Amino acid sequence: MQHSFSPLTCFFINAIKKINRFLQLLVTLLAAIAAIFYLLIMVFISYGVVMRYFFFAPVAWFTEIIEYLLLYSTMLGAAWLLEHDYHVNVDIILMRLNKTWSNLLNIITNIMGTCICFLIFWFSLQSTLMHYHRNILIINVLMLPKHYMIGIIALGFLLLTLQFARKTCSSFLKFIGHAPGVN
Repeated sequence: MQHSFSPLTCFFINAIKKINRFLQLLVTLLAAIAAIFYLLIMVFISYGVVMRYFFFAPVAWFTEIIEYLLLYSTMLGAAWLLEHDYHVNVDIILMRLNKTWSNLLNIITNIMGTCICFLIFWFSLQSTLMHYHRNILIINVLMLPKHYMIGIIALGFLLLTLQFARKTCSSFLKFIGHAPGVN
């Protein structure tokens, strides 16, 4: 079925497509960085084991760096996992429902995911800004500003919010019977 859209509608459709493409590229780039971080974690752990057990020279800051890399890689890769549906999904109920009810349930869960991720984003952003303005440090082997650790949580949940919103739109288009032009 061919639709004729007004120029304003065409402008918004094209803008949404460009934003979607940018978001896909950004999420993919961040997932690649997360993969590199996981490789670094593997190298650091191996190096730490060798230093500790073969040279009796443990590296004090290793555990801390690995903790930070785990946090960063999780937050940077989560939106990519959601985009490709590689996350944990309990579909035992969805398999028993017909297509209409399954799509409706997907809309509801995606809306809930959007709202929950937005709340976590918002409060982590507020906390990041508060820690930044107060210049609060993490007192450990490495004395790092705490907003570095909380800020990545805000970024990760902002991307998850956007991904859930995209999935909501896609589920809604499936529900009303239109081919999903927006992923």
